[in-house]
Amino acid sequence: MHDISRAARSMHFTEAFIVFLLVCYLADGFNSCSSKQRRLLSMSVPQDDVLVQRVSSVLSTYGPFLDIPSTQKRVAVSENVVVTTDYRSTRGIAEYEALKTDIVRANNNDMYGASYCTTRVASLSPTRCTVNFNASFIPDSISSLAWTAKNIPVFKLILFDLCDRERARSSFSWEKFKQFLARIATKGEFYLPQAVIQGQLELTFDFDVASDTLVLVSQKEKLNLIRSLDTGILKNRALATHLLEYSLARRPSSVDLYEWDGMVTYRLQLYKRVPGMGQFDVDGLEGEKQNELLELGNKFLGYGVGLMFLTSLMFGAVVLDKLSN
Repeated sequence: MHDISRAARSMHFTEAFIVFLLVCYLADGFNSCSSKQRRLLSMSVPQDDVLVQRVSSVLSTYGPFLDIPSTQKRVAVSENVVVTTDYRSTRGIAEYEALKTDIVRANNNDMYGASYCTTRVASLSPTRCTVNFNASFIPDSISSLAWTAKNIPVFKLILFDLCDRERARSSFSWEKFKQFLARIATKGEFYLPQAVIQGQLELTFDFDVASDTLVLVSQKEKLNLIRSLDTGILKNRALATHLLEYSLARRPSSVDLYEWDGMVTYRLQLYKRVPGMGQFDVDGLEGEKQNELLELGNKFLGYGVGLMFLTSLMFGAVVLDKLSN
């Protein structure tokens, strides 16, 4: 029995010694790797902070897209990049370049006082990140007032945004209008609401280990106001108007004007979702009262047309009688 126990202990010791030698061999083999092999192993996936730094360095100051200079070799756009917005999806680097051109054209021609800024870049994974942005402009409805305040020295333009008033229903108020005029008369200040469209890009990259390059393969753009609209939060007519104006200005050059207008109208359906955006909506009246007013107007219109028709007949009869005599 003692011989068997001694043999078992000797066998366990031998197995442990073999495992120890194997571990030492593997460790020595890893340490003997060349410096180039180690660099490739460490570069197989970039670190999160590296992704954020590289993306931040090529973000455009004109709109939600990457503006990569020719000297930049660490970030590139794939030939088959997929771009998705709230209205459509496209594929190909040619479409991506057209998107950049269309955004710059919209800023220069279709949106007065347009500006764009990136507010945050955050990594979701070593090859995915999000980019939060703000696009600002002065709406058409107040562009003449803003131009006056900017170009006449005695006046001062003060802009504010309505981003925190998504749930508030906007309506005309004589009291607010008087305050607006009083502020101009006493202080020379035009206190006007600017349009601020907040959105987010989700960028997905492939990492080319050989060239140490991040290659953009997917860009998804989502606007915060459209999310609020889809969830039933957006009730502010002014914000809905800003969203509509921004969306129409972002028309791709490859899409016809009337076709794009139909796409935007169908996607947003503001006349159904936001109070006051209907064609015959009246400030200060709820839906039922507006319907009653429309029915009353239709009745008066019918009576008025009938009365005009009878008056015309009587006038024509008088004229014919005078001519016959």
